[in-house]
Amino acid sequence: MKKFRPQYVLLADQVQEVKDGKINILGIFENIFLGEEPSEENPRIFQGFAVVASIAALQEDALGAHNVEIRIVRPNKQIGGQAGGQIHIKPVGGPYLATFRIVLRLQGVAFREYGRHRVVVLVDGEEVGDQYFMVGPRKSSE
Repeated sequence: MKKFRPQYVLLADQVQEVKDGKINILGIFENIFLGEEPSEENPRIFQGFAVVASIAALQEDALGAHNVEIRIVRPNKQIGGQAGGQIHIKPVGGPYLATFRIVLRLQGVAFREYGRHRVVVLVDGEEVGDQYFMVGPRKSSE
């Protein structure tokens, strides 16, 4: 049986922390438009976005310290970027044994090609959630 279940994995323009542990997620998107075509030699830099994920712990052995990692996977399956850290999961009331939220603000992300990319959430090296997104050309205003 799986230890973790994704509740959501989102890409957004901004995330604001508000009171009582709540967040406002602003500008949820699935497409990134670049002004010029990227390449390996000339990647295009996207100014920034946030990855927001909520993951539920389903078993007692999911509690405690865990390594968490976020990866951006390119269309060619290579890792385009990654970041991570450690979390400590404690039981809480509610529909699941515990939940934890990941908010990662990414700045200056380099894209090397158009196509379908993927954000992957891993806990202790195991994939627990993902979100696909497209990187493509900005539509002309003609």
